[in-house]
Amino acid sequence: MAGVFSRLRSTLSHAWNAFQDEKSYQYPSDPYSGGGSIGYYRPDRMRPTYSAEKTIISSIYTRMSIDVAGVDICHVRTDKDGRYVEDINSGLNNCLTVEANIDQGARQFRQDMAMSLLQKGTIAVVPVDTTSDPTISGAFDVQTLRVGEVVAWFPQHVRVSLYNEKKGYREEITLAKQFVAIVENPLYSVMNDLTRLFKG
Repeated sequence: MAGVFSRLRSTLSHAWNAFQDEKSYQYPSDPYSGGGSIGYYRPDRMRPTYSAEKTIISSIYTRMSIDVAGVDICHVRTDKDGRYVEDINSGLNNCLTVEANIDQGARQFRQDMAMSLLQKGTIAVVPVDTTSDPTISGAFDVQTLRVGEVVAWFPQHVRVSLYNEKKGYREEITLAKQFVAIVENPLYSVMNDLTRLFKG
């Protein structure tokens, strides 16, 4: 029993959160207080860039993102030839197959990734909570994932607009590229031309 408590204490002491540098923020004791959002859009989602929601582009983007969300993504182990061996029992696999964060199941997370890629062209998939500090050690497991919008680029870092579930709104934070998955839509420029064509 002592070993269990020791491991739990070690895990808690080494846990890392992408927003943890903001020491001045005091978490409310009331779970229903804090930041909130009123309106149709969820604050953890990126808003569409096109002006009218009920357009043919909106319908196409939604259909494509639903199709992408139907594709399973797993954290797996492969042999030396790159062939599948087994699923890995990890926090990352749990994010990809069960629940990515407190607001999104795995399927909703994949749809959010696809829709954001279609709308923005580039996204950052950010491991918000990890078992240890990724800036110190590469040996960490991912506990929660979120889709962020890249708002600025630096040589070794990116500035990301990311939803902070503790406060209830999006914030901009700077993260090292080495532990943020930057995903690009190779057809974004072509799709932008089509969007302008439909608007015209």
